[in-house]
Amino acid sequence: MLEYEGGSGEAYPVVLVPETLVSGDVLGRCRDPECYRRKVYGTVGKDASLFLEEMGVGENRVCVMPNIGDYSVAKWEIRGVDLNIVSYYSSMAMLCMLGVGLEKSVDRVVVDLSHGINFMVKAAYRAAMTSSRLLSAIMGREVEVVVYNSEPYRRGVETLEIHKVDGEVVTPGRAASRLVYSYYQGVHRLNSSVDVVKAVRIDRSHQMGREAKKRLNSDSHIKAVNKMLKIHGMQAAASVYFSLPLAALQVGANALRDVGSVEEAVSQLRGAITALQEAMPLVDILHGRVVRHYGGVDYDIVKSALAGAALTVYTMRLYRDFEGNGVYSSDGVVEAELDALEKVVERLPGPLQFVSIYEIHREKSPEREESGEGPAKYLSECCTGQNVQDRNFIAHAGLERNLACRRGSRVRYHESAASGGELYRVLEESLRKTMRLLFRGDQG
Repeated sequence: MLEYEGGSGEAYPVVLVPETLVSGDVLGRCRDPECYRRKVYGTVGKDASLFLEEMGVGENRVCVMPNIGDYSVAKWEIRGVDLNIVSYYSSMAMLCMLGVGLEKSVDRVVVDLSHGINFMVKAAYRAAMTSSRLLSAIMGREVEVVVYNSEPYRRGVETLEIHKVDGEVVTPGRAASRLVYSYYQGVHRLNSSVDVVKAVRIDRSHQMGREAKKRLNSDSHIKAVNKMLKIHGMQAAASVYFSLPLAALQVGANALRDVGSVEEAVSQLRGAITALQEAMPLVDILHGRVVRHYGGVDYDIVKSALAGAALTVYTMRLYRDFEGNGVYSSDGVVEAELDALEKVVERLPGPLQFVSIYEIHREKSPEREESGEGPAKYLSECCTGQNVQDRNFIAHAGLERNLACRRGSRVRYHESAASGGELYRVLEESLRKTMRLLFRGDQG
């Protein structure tokens, strides 16, 4: 069970219940996926909610989770699709937690793993931690996570002690830095860009599975999130990972122009999450005794897609927070005071943060004109937007002489940055080169 708290301190319980708790009578009345989704998931969820009400729990959310195993009622299994139950369960748990967290705008998550069995404890724990990082990056504020578990069950003992076993205060900047790895893990596995629908694994020979995937591809919220990912996801991840303040501001401004607002981006994310939840489960019911999952959601890929979207929203918030306060935009090109860039880089705590701080400080140094050293020696009022050296770009906080221009105390990118242009190319290329080295030993 999870307990979410908003700013008011009001608790909101979220309970994860396996589908295998359904009664034989209910399962026996279903012969198709729609009935299973409506009757089985509906009944299990309703029964759990009634139990919580009897226990004195107020408003709550029950999320029914996929499961496998041979039970007295029936046998549940996954067939014809490259997907394991831990990945599928983790995906649905994360979608549930993230959806509720965004809806309730929470700032504290309490996770109780006492009643989990088999793989469920691991799956719920990692889903809780990942969803908390996503929440922090998307909402732009700290999220506290507290984890509890009980003593082992022992025969004859009616009451078990509950202990705090883990805890973390997730900050937006640190969350964003961690999410870069989550994002690229999916890119690495697929060897291509990620999107929400690629996370859905199906038995391709199953017609209803193919139809479900088509419906997801046509969903307006998913299309909007996938567009945001395709255009800005990799660039947002790169600007966060390398702690590039001007690049992060430009990516955020471009994404804001395309999406409209941070609130609209969050709304699209919530809609995409709901669409995925409503598309599951994809099952066949054989003779009322075997429930066969022929589709599900891959944890690494859906986590990657959500991380890319969260990183894009993070840069959007970054630009919005500083706009008009040392950061300006003209014809789509962001122009920033060096003092403002110093403040922006504080919210980009990647491995090169101190390099960026140092480079910006040197650019501000009053001796720079006389010494002719460092990145300042080649920043002028004119930049070509061509022949950009990615090594120089990363080493000098994104202030590369062919791409970045300086006028007085302000810096900006070449006009092509308003539409991505050379800026987006060098961001993507730099991140891919670095991540290939980090993931070289990973076999999937």
